[in-house]
Amino acid sequence: DTVIYPFPATDADGLRSILESNNKDYRGLMVVSAVRVFMELLNASDEYNEAADNLYNALTDAYGSYTALRNSTGSKGDTVYRLDNLGMFTSENSLTEDGTLYFEDLSANTPEVQKAFFGGSVEITMRHLTEISALIRKLTAELTELNLYVSDYNTALYNDGDQNLLCLMADLAALIAKGGGDTRELAEAADSLSGLYVKTIKLLSKHMHDNLHTYDQERFKKVCLGIAAGDKSATEKKAKKVDESTYRLLKASLKQILDFSHSSEEVRNSITESVENFVNLKDKTSSEDEARLIRRKLQDSFYKVYKDAFLQSLNHEKLPYPVELFLNFGYMDERLVSKETAMDLLAADVSTKAVYNCHIYTLPEWLMAIYSGKREPSKNEFDMEYSEMLRDEVKGGRMSEADAKKMLGDTMAKLEYEIKNFFRLNHRVVSGQPSIFSPIIYEDQITKEAGNALVTKDRMGQTIEKIRTIDYSVFYREMMYNNKELGIEKEYQMLEVVPDVILMPAYGSNSVMWQDISCKRRNSPGRFVFPILCETNLDELVIRALGKFRWELCRTMQGTAWNNITVKSLTSEYSDYLQFYRKNKELSEERKEKIKLQIAKGKNNSREIFVIDYEQWIKSESTGGMRLNKVAREILATYCPFNKEIRTALESQPPFAEAVARFNRETQKKVHEAELHFRAIQQKQQVTLPKELEDTLAFYRDK
Repeated sequence: DTVIYPFPATDADGLRSILESNNKDYRGLMVVSAVRVFMELLNASDEYNEAADNLYNALTDAYGSYTALRNSTGSKGDTVYRLDNLGMFTSENSLTEDGTLYFEDLSANTPEVQKAFFGGSVEITMRHLTEISALIRKLTAELTELNLYVSDYNTALYNDGDQNLLCLMADLAALIAKGGGDTRELAEAADSLSGLYVKTIKLLSKHMHDNLHTYDQERFKKVCLGIAAGDKSATEKKAKKVDESTYRLLKASLKQILDFSHSSEEVRNSITESVENFVNLKDKTSSEDEARLIRRKLQDSFYKVYKDAFLQSLNHEKLPYPVELFLNFGYMDERLVSKETAMDLLAADVSTKAVYNCHIYTLPEWLMAIYSGKREPSKNEFDMEYSEMLRDEVKGGRMSEADAKKMLGDTMAKLEYEIKNFFRLNHRVVSGQPSIFSPIIYEDQITKEAGNALVTKDRMGQTIEKIRTIDYSVFYREMMYNNKELGIEKEYQMLEVVPDVILMPAYGSNSVMWQDISCKRRNSPGRFVFPILCETNLDELVIRALGKFRWELCRTMQGTAWNNITVKSLTSEYSDYLQFYRKNKELSEERKEKIKLQIAKGKNNSREIFVIDYEQWIKSESTGGMRLNKVAREILATYCPFNKEIRTALESQPPFAEAVARFNRETQKKVHEAELHFRAIQQKQQVTLPKELEDTLAFYRDK
């Protein structure tokens, strides 16, 4: 049902003539059409940029590990030429966030609103069309470069020949296994790389609309299995099996979930229709209007059913398998996942008896903490706490004071608020594909075995601990200490406050640092969100979340002085470095150009630019790999220091010597001041130094 109207126009004057001489609705329609094209290209650019980042990070780590392992075995295995010259994607055509926000907001308006506005003026329409056309040209140029970059490096990762990273890893694994060695390191890397390869192939096929991006799946599987052949943990992973009779209990999963949840007839009918339409949708990742409408309706009823099922689960010790998978993983219908995926989910055990530094929750456990009053609801997207939201509702006349007071202690209201403002928002974000997001998992989105993607509490706890041993002070903050009994009125202590980590029922590729503190109290824990089925490298997701946490916590603790260079802090020094890098004599022209590209990559957002450096700091610089410039290295060495063992190992290397020396000077100064000050307290008050201050002194002296 399409009608096409052709008009002759070879230049801007011809376009203006069309707008002047025809129905004024055409003005709005032209802008709507151009904005739609722009948004499609912008979404594609986001997907491609994410793919380019993922490929660069994964290949940098994996190729480095492969090379080191190959050298340690004395093997003379081949290299991959493309990876010998691996570099981050950069483009002069990249758009900044400031340059796109206006048209992103414009696209949110309905076509009717745009037609009414632009129908009033030819010149306003021409101005918009001229500006958006320039952006479209730039986006198209960037996408051309991105497609070439992603295609090239994905081919270097794997191709149907032998000169690719996975095949070389398979050869090396065979050699190691033959000698009785363990290929676990190679197997873990290959598992992550294989999922990335398949995901990237899907991206290329989606946007290029051709048959070039295909591969021999049987051969690919054999290569990956060959790498795992010597992995002693591979047999352990497959030891826990689910029998056929258990799998058969998933029959009619949606009906079982709805029967258990006791949702209203209206909700039941809505979710049943939506799931049926989604099952029958040929391309579940389509960006066409029909697919978007189906996914949107699915979201509207999904969270209502989830709340009902959660509340019912409180009265049951043992849940039906479909309900358990629904609450933990977002599973809803056996027709949407393969038998292998369903069996992996049935075999999954996310619980743990181990005690970790952080508090780790599945989403049902987190909602229980909210419902029981052990935790307060999270902030909403406007950074407002639950109590602040209620005051705002009263102030705006949308709620009476009596109702607000009642809701302040209403656990059901808090639960609904958490589902609406925390669960729903973060569910979309952790998926990594917000434009085609579905709240229920389905096979088309799963690029690696669900069992390998599973993020258990053990896996999450161990990953955070591993990174925390490198960046030992990441959860510490300087707090005020007083003790009236001992006559101590105002002292500073270093206090470690570990965050709450929530595993979201989703298959995804993104992490969220939702809050650096839970409430106004600065000693309250932060809140991190991760998908319970992780598509990408979990280490990278955790590192990015911790980098954002570092930045936001510093901003919170510094208040209005967060970017005031006269008050030294991580954010003030790093902001100053970004603002004046062009005039910095310690940076070469080549380095300045790289910073310029990094700023564009971070879309001119200081936090995102910092996170890029923080990733390199933890992943590469901690092992002696020099990825940062001198100025950035000194800032991170001062405010995100490595543990003593790593610092000692690095200080003998010239590029790190100055950065480590600065940290040592600052630390020795703090130790000296603290020792003098605390000694004075002891002498004046004639008391034993409190444990809090003893621990603070030990933090500066021993860490």
